[in-house]
Parts: sequence; structure tokens; C-alpha cells
Amino acid sequence: MKFLRRNSLIGNIVLMIVISIAIIMALLFWVGHYTRHGDSVIVPPLRGLSFQEAEKVLKDQGLRGEIVDSNYFEGLAPGSVYESLPEEGAKVKPGRIIFLTVNAFSPKLVQLPSNLEGMSMRQAKATLEGLGFRVVQIRQVPGEFNGLTAGVEDSYGRTIAPGTKLQAKSSLVLLVTGHTPFVEDELTQSIEDSIRAQSPVLEEESEKEDENWW
Repeated sequence: MKFLRRNSLIGNIVLMIVISIAIIMALLFWVGHYTRHGDSVIVPPLRGLSFQEAEKVLKDQGLRGEIVDSNYFEGLAPGSVYESLPEEGAKVKPGRIIFLTVNAFSPKLVQLPSNLEGMSMRQAKATLEGLGFRVVQIRQVPGEFNGLTAGVEDSYGRTIAPGTKLQAKSSLVLLVTGHTPFVEDELTQSIEDSIRAQSPVLEEESEKEDENWW
């Protein structure tokens, strides 16, 4: 009896080991089949293609395309692919979604800031260029101080009101105050000189007010 029980126990252990090995092998086969281990596809060149064309190219490669962003890029046909993620030449699994950025059909609209008036020329120029506009000309207009922003015009000389929405990369003319001709490098010094010239007068008035108070 003891011999039979011992053999039965050994047989059960062996059977459990065999079943475990079979389960592990089945899992490895399933995971490899599911993840397509060892299979890869190279992302094809898509830049400049329309979304429909890019989608067809990807489908032929066993991939899928999806638009995730759009922006306006000069020199590229509207609606065409600008870039892909993963990028061209990357190795990916079959069935992978390739995220596409396409060129917008028109530039985005950007609001002209309402706080430009009275700003220094350099600051106003940097602000406009930071928003995507092009400052193509700086035109001097009469004003009490040199180098302060008085307004903005388009390239045709039409005044643009603050808050107006314009296409990004629009060409603008910056109107800058001045009673004498100036160049850009002299603006800061000109403003400082104007303020410094008024300082003694302001100090004298302040001293007079202090004397009158006593």
C-alpha cells in the first residue's frame, strides 16, 4: 500500500509539472502571436501627402493613420501631412496607429494686443513677433517722447484697432512717436534722456510742496 501511495504521489507531481509546462508554452505562444513578436513595419514617408493619400499608404503597410493636430506651415499644400509620430523610418508593430500633424487650410487668427500703446518700440516689436506677426516697417509719428508705440497699421497704411483678429504672420507697420529722427539703437537712450530731463523739475516741485506743508 505504501508503495502504491508513493508512486501515486510521484505520478501526481510529474503530471502537475507537465501541465505547468504546457500552460507556460501556451501562454508564450499566445503572447507572441498577440504582440506579433519579431514582426515590424517601417513608417513610410508621408510629408506632403494629403490625408487620404497618407491613409492609403499606411493601410498598404498594415498601419493606421490618425490626425491629432493641425497648424499652418508656409510652402505646404493645405490639408497635407506635415509630420508623423513615430517619424518616417521608425520601426513599429503592424497595426500601429501613426499620429499625423496636417497643414491647416488657412493661418490661425491672432488678436492684436490692446496694451501696445505707450509701450517701448522694442517691447512692442518683440510682443508682436512673439505672437507670430511680422513687423516689416517702423514709422515715426509726432509725439512728446521718442520711441513709444502709438499704434499699428497694415502694409496698406490702414489703422488696426486693438483687439482686432488678424492672420498669423500678417505684415504690420509699427507707429512710434518721436519729434526728432531716430534709429532703433538710440531709442532706449532717447527715452531715458527725456525722463531724466524732467526729473529736476519734478524734484523742485516736490521740494516746494514739502516747504509749503511746513
